[in-house]
Amino acid sequence: MATTRMLSPDDALVSFSKVELQNPGFAGPLLENLTFTLHRGQSLVLTGPAGNGKSAAISLVMGGAKATAGRVAVFGRHPHLLDGDDLDAMRARIGYVPQNGGLLSNLLLADNVTLPLRYHRGADDASVRTALSSVQALLGIEDLPAITSALAPLRLRRLAALARAIILEPELLVVDEPARDLAGFAKVDFWKLLARLQADRGIAILAATSDAETAYALGGQVVSLPGRHHGSVARPGEPAPIGTGIFRQT
Repeated sequence: MATTRMLSPDDALVSFSKVELQNPGFAGPLLENLTFTLHRGQSLVLTGPAGNGKSAAISLVMGGAKATAGRVAVFGRHPHLLDGDDLDAMRARIGYVPQNGGLLSNLLLADNVTLPLRYHRGADDASVRTALSSVQALLGIEDLPAITSALAPLRLRRLAALARAIILEPELLVVDEPARDLAGFAKVDFWKLLARLQADRGIAILAATSDAETAYALGGQVVSLPGRHHGSVARPGEPAPIGTGIFRQT
């Protein structure tokens, strides 16, 4: 009879254990006692009001900051101890969408999307065209207009940022307020697109949002960070319920 192996923090793509992060600008810790694990194929959403440490937690994952206390591991390694080629190699396994999308305003949308292929892999023009066509089809994007990101409408900029993040087929997708400033059906559709990527492609997703209505959109773990002086503990393996707000099932 087949046996099911229990998941452990050591197997996780991302693992936080009693993480604390101090910010010199605040009297108390920005993050306190933050504990969670994210495994392959899973999703986890950090939520809570603006300014409560969600982006700081993502910075810890990306190696942009060092925890004051506790343990942060990504792919089994400590990001803050990596530098140079090792840090680049770790980040190449992660598709990352920052709050502002991170697109270069002076580049055409298509050039923004394919930039990781040229930078990390030195891909030739034919390979770039093939990959661009594939990722556009995956996200339901028609041919990108020949305009810079500075001139593109918000929804298209958001889609282009997501396309760039997944064009290298990463093991982990990290998105910070991915649908920021989108409203109505555009916001709903964007989160549904993320959920489809996670379900169909098996990509693990770590997301941050201050929008309570979208926190449960991916159907996985939800970690609430209620304020600057509070931490939260996620219960691995217990998916958050679907059925609230604009994502209520009918």
